[in-house]
Parts: sequence; structure tokens; C-alpha cells
Amino acid sequence: MNNMIQPPAAPPVINNPLQALHDIHLPADPPWWPLAPGWWIVLGAAITVSALILIFWWRKHRWQKKIQTEINTVIVKNSADLRLQLAGLSSLLRRVALYRFPKEKVASLHGRAWLEFLQSNSSDKHFEQRIIEPLAVGSYQARPGNKPLKTNDPLVLLVHKWIRENLK
Repeated sequence: MNNMIQPPAAPPVINNPLQALHDIHLPADPPWWPLAPGWWIVLGAAITVSALILIFWWRKHRWQKKIQTEINTVIVKNSADLRLQLAGLSSLLRRVALYRFPKEKVASLHGRAWLEFLQSNSSDKHFEQRIIEPLAVGSYQARPGNKPLKTNDPLVLLVHKWIRENLK
């Protein structure tokens, strides 16, 4: 009677059911590379925004350097003639104003109206009339003054400040 099938053996009797539990096996850490698609989108957006900020910053500083160079060129090139210096500075101011403001508002201004426009679009409310007065009338006079402008004269510094403020 050895051929008989024997019934399965009964499991051992466990007094504490917690002893039959096995340890928890944690899954492996996910790899950090390759990145998930969402991270690629975030990375692409960050690179795009950084590139745009860099481009705008570069363009702004390029404009400021160009304006400074142009002011210095007007002052140095015409160092013997104050009338040409004043005409050059006024022309530079007008070009910036035409770029920044509507053409209908700026193109026809001259004399006192031009000076008032410059004053109204400056953050410096102590814009002294005597400093900017030569811009309105100096280029039309035969002898607007005795000495030509230098790059550190108050009028030149004021022109540079106005341009820098209005090309933000």
C-alpha cells in the first residue's frame, strides 16, 4: 500500500501569526537619467526663458553703448564748433524720441515745445531750463556760446540720462 496517495502534510502550527510574515522588499531607486518627459519640457522652457533674457539684456546694453559712442562722436568730432555739437545732440534726442514715442507727437516739436517735451518725459523733475536751453536755440545762432562742450558737461550728461531713461 505504498502506492496510496498520502494527504498533504498539515502546516506547522504557528502560535504567533506575525512570524509567518516576510520582510518588506523595497523596489530599486528609479534612475535619474534619462529624464521623464515632463522634466524635458521644464528644461526646454528654462533654457528658452534664459536665452530670451540674455538676448534682451544684450540688446539693451548694446543700445546704451552705441548711444554713448554716438554722443562722444558728436562731441569730439565737432569739438571746435558748439553749434554743430548742439545740432548733433538735438538730432540724437529727436531720433530716440521718434523711436520711443508716436511720430505725430514728436516730429513737429521745436523750440520751447521741444524742451517741454524733453522735460515731461524725464524722471528728473529738476530738469534745469538753463542747462537744456541751448538745445532749442543754440544750433540756430551764429555764436551760441564761447566754448564747445566736453563729454562731462552737464548738458551732455543730461542728454545721456534722458536717452538712457527713454530706451528702457
